[in-house]
Amino acid sequence: MKLNEAPIAVQKQVLSKVLTLNREAGLQMCNSLGIEDIATDNAIDIIDTVLLFNEYEVPLYIATDSDIWKQYIYSVVNETGKKLLNNLEPFRDKLNELLVFRACYRYNKPVISDENYDTLLNLYTAIYPNTVYLKSQSYDDDVYDGILKDVLTKNGILSKGTLKSSKYTQTLRSAKTTSILPQESYEDTFSFIHSSHSDILFSLKVDGMNAKTGYVDNKFELALSRGRYSDGFDYTKALQQVIPNEIKDTSGFVTITGEAYIKATNLQKLNAKYPNKDLKTPKSAAGSLLVAPDKYDKEDFEGLHFIAHGGENIGTTITEKYASFIQNGFEVPPYILVLYGEIPQDFATFKTWLKSNILDVLWEKGEQLEIPSDGVVCEKIQVSLTDRKDQYSDANVAIKYEQ
Repeated sequence: MKLNEAPIAVQKQVLSKVLTLNREAGLQMCNSLGIEDIATDNAIDIIDTVLLFNEYEVPLYIATDSDIWKQYIYSVVNETGKKLLNNLEPFRDKLNELLVFRACYRYNKPVISDENYDTLLNLYTAIYPNTVYLKSQSYDDDVYDGILKDVLTKNGILSKGTLKSSKYTQTLRSAKTTSILPQESYEDTFSFIHSSHSDILFSLKVDGMNAKTGYVDNKFELALSRGRYSDGFDYTKALQQVIPNEIKDTSGFVTITGEAYIKATNLQKLNAKYPNKDLKTPKSAAGSLLVAPDKYDKEDFEGLHFIAHGGENIGTTITEKYASFIQNGFEVPPYILVLYGEIPQDFATFKTWLKSNILDVLWEKGEQLEIPSDGVVCEKIQVSLTDRKDQYSDANVAIKYEQ
């Protein structure tokens, strides 16, 4: 509903908030509506105000460009986030703000909750044209330059990458990366699965450090961090102590992607041995080993695991890839292959089946193996992939509910 169509009491309520956030805009709106003597609102709730503005078609930038909105942002980030935003002034804008939050998440140093970030991303991309591309781009492909790069480097979020000197470095570095579209309801998963008559491979989604490895004529050549355009990291020295140095039945250049992590029991051992490193999670511990292998002893790498889940030139379907990974000595995530005909067609039955036969089973297996997980991947075996314009694949989704 447009504001001029709302009851007078509502118009006055909205105008009071507009005047508080942007006096010039508020006076213009008061004049256009022929309303005078509106007091400001000194107890404004910025989120409720955004919702109110949206309901009555008031430009949302009036709220998000205000000092009160800036105070809200500071309230939802941690101390590191506050420091980053302070250092970014006076070059701070909505794009840099999002890029800072994405960089911190990318390098396993999050400063804002996923829920609050999602709110900001959806809001900013709807209002500010220069942020729209982030909605369809993986954070692995974000570019940091100028003052933004200086701030991220100064605060220890970014450090100079160390790409291996190999003629295959740029080939592996430029390999296309996609993210997995998250789903938060059984209804969405039911629709995704039954949108085709494909068999499905369910696998535990490992919460680790993503890495890309390259093999040349069956021999291990290099391993790099995920991402294409920003400075990357050379993981070769660390991962060559963990993954097979030779594979079979391939030719040319083969890429194998996966997640590296440390088991919880090994994390405790590392923290006891290196108390000053303050390794907080299995993922961050793996990241430390990958980026700075020379700062650890050989036995420390016994707890580092690499789980393969994708690749190129090593099988056509995901089942073929998994078979090749297992044959060549790679770890793969716990998985369950289900024929399409075995999947319930009725939603109520499907929901019970998915919970007890898939989600519970994979979660329990992950707990037994001490694999850090943030969901379950649901992947179609028979799928016609398209060249999507966003960062997601047509073949899979990530189940983000239940456990």
